[in-house]
This record gives sequence, C-alpha cells and structure tokens, in this order.
Amino acid sequence: MILQEEVSVLVKALLVGYYGYGNMGDEMLLKSSYEILKVSGLHFVDVLYPRKERLGGMRSKARFSPKEILNSIKESEIVVFGGGGVLQDETSFRSFIYYFSVATAALSMKKPVVFLGSGLGPLRRRATRALTAWLLRRKNVYFFSRDPVSERYVSLLGGWVKKGTDLAVGILRKFRFEGVNDEVIIAPKKMRNWEEAVRSFKMDGLKVSFLVSSPEDWRNIKQLGKIDVYTGLPIDVIARARLVISERFHPILISAYFGVPFVSVGSLKAERFFKDVFSGYEGFAKKDLPDVIYRAHRVMDVRIEVKNRLDGRFDRMVEDFGKLILNL
Repeated sequence: MILQEEVSVLVKALLVGYYGYGNMGDEMLLKSSYEILKVSGLHFVDVLYPRKERLGGMRSKARFSPKEILNSIKESEIVVFGGGGVLQDETSFRSFIYYFSVATAALSMKKPVVFLGSGLGPLRRRATRALTAWLLRRKNVYFFSRDPVSERYVSLLGGWVKKGTDLAVGILRKFRFEGVNDEVIIAPKKMRNWEEAVRSFKMDGLKVSFLVSSPEDWRNIKQLGKIDVYTGLPIDVIARARLVISERFHPILISAYFGVPFVSVGSLKAERFFKDVFSGYEGFAKKDLPDVIYRAHRVMDVRIEVKNRLDGRFDRMVEDFGKLILNL
C-alpha cells in the first residue's frame, strides 16, 4: 500500500458491487475495496447492500431503493465499483441494467465513476455491448482492469484503462501458511455427479472435501450424501490443499496465490485472469468430468509461483488509483 504525500480533496465514496449475498469472492472484494478507499483518502464510505447492517466503518444503503441510491450518489464525491464483473449479461440482463443505471445516474450528477479491479463481459447481447461501449467512453469513467482481456477490450473501445488485478489479492497477502495436506478441495457450481472424481482421488489415498463458496452451490452437492463440506472463507484450508478443483474463480485465485495446483472447470474468468501468467499449464478443463480427472492428475505436483507477480500488480493498481483520486 502507498502513503499519499498529498491530501485528496475527495473524502466520501459510494461503493457498488454484488455484496451481501454470502458469495466468498464478493465478500473478499468488499473488504479489499474498503481498505483501498481508506488508504487513498476516502474515509467515508457508503455501500449498496441488500439489508441494513453494520459493515465495519461503512454505512449500508438500501440496494433496491431508487431514492436511497440516488441520495447516496448525490452525497458522495465518487462512485466506485469494487471488483468483480458487473458489466456482463451472462448472469442476467436485469443485473447488467442495474449496474449500468447506477453508473449513468452518477455521471448525470457529474460524479466520477471508477471500475476498480474489474472484469468486462461476457456481453452476449448487442444492446449490452452498445451500452457498455457508450459508458466506457464517457469522460468521467475510469477502468482498472482485472485481466488483460478486459484491459484490451476497454482500450479498443477508446475508454480510460489501466492494468490492475483482482482485489482479493489485497486480502490474501495478509496470510502466511505452511504445510500441505493430502486433501483435494472441490468447489462446484453447476456440475453434478462428482462421485467418480471422489472415488478416483480416494483410490490415490487422498481425502476429498467440498467447498460451498456461494449459497446457491449447495444444490450441486447435497445428493452426494455424507461428505465433508467447508463454508465461509476457509483460506487456510485452500492454501494447504494438495489440489483445488473449482467451477468458481476465487477458489482458483486463492490456490494459485499460495502455490497450490488447481483445475479450473469452465471458468472464463480464470482463463482470462491467468492468460499472461501461465504458459502451457494443463489445469484449465471443460465441463467434462473425465477431462477434469485427467487434468487433475496431470497438474497434481506442478509447482506454481505467481504470488510476487500478483502482489506487484496489486501495489501498482493501488498506487495508480491513489494518483487518480488526487487529480480528480
């Protein structure tokens, strides 16, 4: 983190993201976003949240109240979208319109809009691509990309963009873990019928446990019967695993950060994020269980070293964000 020699004239921000729904990755993004805002001089932070709740030093504002959203934008000096991929229509068109509307409302009030450590897309509809292009070309919009694909896309659109990384790195760097367990962690999202994978790893003498990184993932493992399941934010468990298999991005990021081999299953986010980090790594699988098992055994003992590179990218992003705040 940097220490500002000058004092920013901006002190209050509205923080926007998919927070408050029990998703492991998004809760990490919320914590990291708040820390970055504070170190950059933005000491008063409101956050759009699905319920009234004490959030450390932040004030929660009703996520689905147009009146409260507009008032929060009006009272803030800058609107920051803290990580993740909010400009996408894969989840739903409604989700895209929600975040697009918040951004355009901020611009209409002449508030700077910053996408910090953000990804872009997928944008499958012509309308969402056109609206995204219009938004990112606005004078008061600033984009710190999470991955090189998003960076290139914003640049091609003619928007303001700088390199960044995933905000969760700011949380992970606080931890130090030693030792490796003979445990395979599986974090499902949509795939079912993991029994074959469980049998395969147990035949190799490995323990198999499941990680529910989002509440909606329970339905994909409940048919497996009696199994060990981790919930919450078990960073230490992932960091000491022998192997991590995940359909979600953040369990993959955590494992890679701590040098744990991984198999990413059908995650476009992971492939984009690690595009310029790994060369020839065989841990990116399609949503096909035999392929997952094959790749798992291929990468089981591969040494991964990305921590220093991710830390460096995070530091540069925080520094560039701090400079931006001073110049707004």
